[in-house]
Amino acid sequence: MSPTVLVAGVGNVFLRDDGFGVEVVQRLAAGAAGPVPPGTKVVDFGIRGLHLAFEMLDGYDTVVLVDALPRGGAPGTVYVLEPDESAEAPPVDGHDLNPAAVLALARSLGGPTGRVLIVGCEPADVGEGIGLSAPVAAAVDAAVRTVLEVIHERLEVAHRPAAAGARRADHRALPRPAAIPANPEDVTPMHELGLCESFLEAVERRAAGRPVSGIRVRVGALHRVVDAAFAQAFALVSEGTVADGATVEVVTVPARLTCADCGGTTDAATPLPVCPACGAPDPALAGGDELILESIRLRDLRDGG
Repeated sequence: MSPTVLVAGVGNVFLRDDGFGVEVVQRLAAGAAGPVPPGTKVVDFGIRGLHLAFEMLDGYDTVVLVDALPRGGAPGTVYVLEPDESAEAPPVDGHDLNPAAVLALARSLGGPTGRVLIVGCEPADVGEGIGLSAPVAAAVDAAVRTVLEVIHERLEVAHRPAAAGARRADHRALPRPAAIPANPEDVTPMHELGLCESFLEAVERRAAGRPVSGIRVRVGALHRVVDAAFAQAFALVSEGTVADGATVEVVTVPARLTCADCGGTTDAATPLPVCPACGAPDPALAGGDELILESIRLRDLRDGG
């Protein structure tokens, strides 16, 4: 099977958090969060920008670039976004792994032919040195899961029969954001879109054809879902279905860290390498990975509610 999705890790491992993309694809390739599905090619490009640009010409339906991405958020924040094809291209340097520069080089060569997405992480330290900072290292596992979710979603879109594609909005038809924006809230919520597709299928099964006015979902903190983005994404994927116009309530379930040394427990939004109470390494993590459709509310057709 020819690869449909290219996942490219980029960055300089000698500049601390700039090695984020390299670490993520290495864990993906090692199967840290499960096997990479067929139809996916995972490559650590490091600082080989010219090689990546040429690889992007090979006809992939989707290219996922994984990189450190400073956008002003809290260190360790994982972003999923789509660059604007019409944005003015920066000067091209074959050794510059800035995603915009590599894309400009690939486009100057006649590609890429498919969709390009970026999974990025807010760095804390890009100075000289080896090893990721604590917040970025803690974000790697979440980024690996995010990349896998994007891969599965893009493979599903690529191989979806025409009839199914006509029934539900295709992600490729969603409005593209203007160039990489300053605020995470301005990004097309690709991560949330993938989750909402799964929730919508569960809603449709439970509703059995009856119109739905609202849903309540429980989502683990490790999925890093933004409530407003989730509601926006659900509105997009549910258009024309029984859940069209339904309100969305998201209940975030924290991850719980338990320290074997001090016995303390702490709710956290991300895994942490050390206990926040005593500093002991590797506290045990429980929960925070839930994806549960808790309830649906059916529309009362008698009063239009």
